[in-house]
Amino acid sequence: MNSKKKSSETESIHYLSVHEAFEKNQASRQPKWLRSIQSEAIEAFRSQGFPTLRSEQWKYTDVRPIAAGLFQPNFATPNGQIGKQQIEPFLFADLNESLLVFVDGIFSEELSSPGRFADGIVLCNLQKALRENEEVVRTYLGKQAGVKDDAFTALNTAFVYDGFFLYLPTGVEMGKPVHVLFITSAKSKQFLIQPRNLIVAESSSRATILESHISLAGENYLLNPVTEIFLNENAELAYSRIERENTIGYHIASSYVVQQKSSRFRNAAMTFGSKISRNSVRVLLEGESVECDLSGLYVTRHDEHVDNVTFIKHDKPHGTSHQLYKGLLDDKSTSIFSGKVFVEKGAAKTDARQTNKNLLLSENATANTRPQLEIFADDVKCTHGAAVGHLDEEAVFYLKSRGIDGSKAQRILTMGFASEVIDRLSLDPVRKEMERLVRERLDTSIFAQP
Repeated sequence: MNSKKKSSETESIHYLSVHEAFEKNQASRQPKWLRSIQSEAIEAFRSQGFPTLRSEQWKYTDVRPIAAGLFQPNFATPNGQIGKQQIEPFLFADLNESLLVFVDGIFSEELSSPGRFADGIVLCNLQKALRENEEVVRTYLGKQAGVKDDAFTALNTAFVYDGFFLYLPTGVEMGKPVHVLFITSAKSKQFLIQPRNLIVAESSSRATILESHISLAGENYLLNPVTEIFLNENAELAYSRIERENTIGYHIASSYVVQQKSSRFRNAAMTFGSKISRNSVRVLLEGESVECDLSGLYVTRHDEHVDNVTFIKHDKPHGTSHQLYKGLLDDKSTSIFSGKVFVEKGAAKTDARQTNKNLLLSENATANTRPQLEIFADDVKCTHGAAVGHLDEEAVFYLKSRGIDGSKAQRILTMGFASEVIDRLSLDPVRKEMERLVRERLDTSIFAQP
């Protein structure tokens, strides 16, 4: 038996064993239909194993360190080990009226303040939703996140336990944004943290959500969140994700979105930190005249690795999808952007644009980019573009000729590069904080060196 096969079997045995214990402990607490989904998912994981570099979708991201970790799922209710003063630096002005906090993937009632909304809106953790809104959860959970296509999604589904749940009834607007804060605590050594999030927006409803991930841990962990989003006719969702984690943890996030006629989806992903970070977004444009806007900014340093994967499928005519991802890479960090737009036969009048640009702040940083188009319809407008390089020396020279210090000139140009993505964030306090974080990184980058 070769070492690769033996390692794969060791991983499977570990998680199969952990899942067996999970089933025994949770059998009386979860509905039968959910246990069936979990059983199918662990079998899907067993048959796949963790992806290797031979997989087309993972050829630039080596997950062997994750596979070797043999992480342990966490189901423990937070017991007050995190205080409000510890999360204060990660909150945003004017965004505290509706706050859900999860510690190591489990809802913390003590730290949360969900707020009040119009009748019919449900905002809570998944455990509560399974008790009080089971029919909605059963209708949607697992319907788009395919366990046979992705091992990490299968692993998450096998251990579905907690996460956030949002239900918007027809014609209702939330009125105020929601902040969902996921904290990885200092006690999370070798934890497998797997939030399962579900958003269902009925026709003509509207919401704004900020999901942020922070780490208070000095140990490694695997954070493996999966989010399913269903937007019915004319629904609108602005959804931002921020990752601010340590440099030894792993973050593998997967989002699955389904859009019906005339719905609008805006998604922005801001990545600062993690040893290995992967943000996968798959969007199915099922209805006509839908709008989908994906953007991302990743700022890396040391030997961090960030991977952004997008897949947008246009099924019907008059759909619009725009993607803009940018990276600032320092030291020996690496990145990969792999974006694919698929235009189905009959999806005429599709307008799809895809752009990825990377600014290397170090000679040792590496960016890989793979924008792709597959078009099976006529009368469409689809473009893609990619660029990897350093700052424009002529632009730097121009600013220096106007009396601006060389390092300051570089910072100005770099902030201008990042601002194109930051400005797409829908919440002003979040935009300001992202600008601050980028400037903070630049202060410790090569620009700060004499």
